[in-house]
Amino acid sequence: MPFPTRLLFALVLATSLSACHRSAGDSVSDDANSGQRDNRPTRYSLADGPDICFRKVLAALGPEVRVSEITSLFAAGPRIEGDEEGAPQGAMTICSVDYQRPGASGPLLNLRMDPHTGAFGQPTPVPDTGTSDAAKSTSTPPLVALKQINAAKLQDFLQRQQKTLERTYSAHAIEGIRLSALGNTHVLRADVLGLLRSSGARQNGYAAISLNGKHVVYNHLFGK
Repeated sequence: MPFPTRLLFALVLATSLSACHRSAGDSVSDDANSGQRDNRPTRYSLADGPDICFRKVLAALGPEVRVSEITSLFAAGPRIEGDEEGAPQGAMTICSVDYQRPGASGPLLNLRMDPHTGAFGQPTPVPDTGTSDAAKSTSTPPLVALKQINAAKLQDFLQRQQKTLERTYSAHAIEGIRLSALGNTHVLRADVLGLLRSSGARQNGYAAISLNGKHVVYNHLFGK
């Protein structure tokens, strides 16, 4: 068999074996990484406002529903993340909420958006991490009604930090806008990722304000 023919046969065989291996064992891994590597355009981005996930959650559940946390994550962009295959800066990659069904006292439910269509899927129970009745009674997260949350206040806060952010980072981007529990209350939290002007190194920063936007709970946008 001539050498080029043997080489072509080897390449075809390797490709076939690789495809079989992927179909048998890699499908779960591919699904797990789909949020990072699926470069289809996302339905929403920071251009729709940093509180876009909060507004979509409110529209889906209504103002009276009580929630324990809301998570929205955004791509920092290839330059800042150091990943040329990453999503464009500002693309919303995750929008998720843990909430209590009205009139129910059972486990919390999680509602998650498909970032490409902008549609929410079916709610699923939030896993209970308590290992005993006592642990379960003390691990119940605090809840707050959606009507009490105004995530737009975070945008006002971040705008006031803009000049200092630009002095600290040669480039920076919002990575997360969240409703997070802090003790028995809730805060609105913003996460940023930036490239330090002093060294070019990547650094995470974060800050939180009260739900009414009147108080800064902590501010580590520029490092601790």
